[in-house]
Amino acid sequence: MGTNASMYRAIVARDPRYDGLFFFGVRTTGIYCRPVCSARTPKESSCELFASASSAEDAGYRACFVCRPELAPHARLGGAGRVVEEALEAIERGSLDEGTVGALAARLDVSERTLRRAFLSELGASPHSVAASRRLATAKRLLHDTDLSIVEIALASGYRSLRRFNAAFVARFAKSPSAVRASLRSPRRRAPSGPSAEIEAKLFARPPYRGHDLFRYLAARAIPSVERGDEASYARAVRFGGAEGALRARLEGETRIVLSLDATLATALPAVVRVARRVFDTDARPDVIDEVLSTDRAFEGLVAARPGLRVPGIFDPFEAVVRAIVGQRISVTAARTCLTRFAEALGAPLEAPSHGVERHFPGAADVVRAGPEVVARAGLGPQKASAIVEVARLAAEGLFSSPRDRVTSALADVRGIGGFTVGYAAMRGLFDPDGFPSGDLVIARVLGVSPARAEARVEALRPYRAYAALHAYTASAGGRSLS
Repeated sequence: MGTNASMYRAIVARDPRYDGLFFFGVRTTGIYCRPVCSARTPKESSCELFASASSAEDAGYRACFVCRPELAPHARLGGAGRVVEEALEAIERGSLDEGTVGALAARLDVSERTLRRAFLSELGASPHSVAASRRLATAKRLLHDTDLSIVEIALASGYRSLRRFNAAFVARFAKSPSAVRASLRSPRRRAPSGPSAEIEAKLFARPPYRGHDLFRYLAARAIPSVERGDEASYARAVRFGGAEGALRARLEGETRIVLSLDATLATALPAVVRVARRVFDTDARPDVIDEVLSTDRAFEGLVAARPGLRVPGIFDPFEAVVRAIVGQRISVTAARTCLTRFAEALGAPLEAPSHGVERHFPGAADVVRAGPEVVARAGLGPQKASAIVEVARLAAEGLFSSPRDRVTSALADVRGIGGFTVGYAAMRGLFDPDGFPSGDLVIARVLGVSPARAEARVEALRPYRAYAALHAYTASAGGRSLS
């Protein structure tokens, strides 16, 4: 990837819109940086551009300790890059920590050769290089943001051998993990032990970012005792593997979100950050999305009023499906009441309540054990209860570890689940930018047409129909109609 004048201008301007879309290496120092790096801007002739951090590292550059490339928003890929996106999600979940590229390709229904070519085309690096880069980026983040021991960091980053971890870290950063920790500017302090201890991590979004709109959306649908929020913060109980606890996200400034996590979630920090980026939609390209939506006259005004509107996600895809099933044909307030009873009946209490949350949303295993009769008694009715239990069974069997199209296909086969439920779950729980709740009456009312015509109309807005839906929901909440 050669030096491009427009990209160099972005480097000079430290333009946050380009953060994570490319990285630049400085030939004279051997360091690579984000476009927003605050260090002295190098000469254009000294810059080498890369499509990904992995490709910069493959070329022999080391990550900058000033701008910390591991904190950059991730680049989303469209079109031919969808298979790479699905593969990246699997890699972030650890599929190549012990698995093979061939097994990953088979899971995605492509050949190993096709997957390797796609990675080289989109990212300039092989799947294994990307996986190695992500593991080391995770380790570096944990060194900076937590007080975990070096052994704990190695395990949390996907390494099974401390010796291999140290060797890989030194080879990539020219410093040992212990040397990096010792050189941190702010003095390290051991986190206090016990459930009240917290760790912090930061997320950065590309501007413009309608953070207040996103947090208000989550707060309006928050289930008491499971979640709480306002226009600038959101807290809830979460589970990641064997780790569980409460987290709180708060909006700082225009584009920064600070996550505060119970210390019990420390070893799950990489997974928490990965999912939180999706829940708070920090990786989206608002310039591209808004341009597509503005091609429709009905949405042009909404985009102008709320540029950078994001799709609020849900931490657990099973929860997203349950919310969609419960919300069929009823108001947000009524759905919240039903979900509150459901959570109180089946949600496990949080071992150490914090941030105002006291219990988990019921997990798939909880629902399978309870069965449809118990679920129905929580106020959901027999038909919705049966659908929820069937989805719980599929989730317990690993459905949500499958590629997105397989998940939506399996959900569509469940009795009691239609296009609205599948689309809503895809939009908020599978983080599909093109997920669209078919037949949604709110969207149809805002557009002033029938549900069928509304769905036909937004076809031209692919692959960003989820954002069109959010604009319609937000307009409806404000009492605005486009008819």
